[in-house]
Amino acid sequence: MFERLISRLPGGRLVSGLATERKPLSDTLGEFKLCPDVKFHDGGDFTADGVVFTFECARNVSNSLGGFEGFLRAVERVEVVDPATSTVDEVAREAPLIEAAEKTMAEVPIIPIQEVAAWVPVIQASGITPN
Repeated sequence: MFERLISRLPGGRLVSGLATERKPLSDTLGEFKLCPDVKFHDGGDFTADGVVFTFECARNVSNSLGGFEGFLRAVERVEVVDPATSTVDEVAREAPLIEAAEKTMAEVPIIPIQEVAAWVPVIQASGITPN
């Protein structure tokens, strides 16, 4: 139902998922090219807007048992370059940029923006709150 930008194979090896190309732009900034013509299960288009939305949404939900805050701690900003490209800016890294960013991307599933509207009542009822 959900896919990640980077997939993790058994044994931990990272391979392309929804991101077909990954490259460093600076010491802290990495660029991710996205698979073209991908549709979410609800028929919506997969674009860089969905990547930014997912990372902002995942970062700003506290008290969630399945939260992604820990994976996103080092990510300062995710931005849209164009519909098929996003950038990830990390402030604190323990590994080279692309390696650290790939590990983050392998943990956070991309969600369709439209899905969140359906989740809002469930999220509110659970006591999970935005930061």
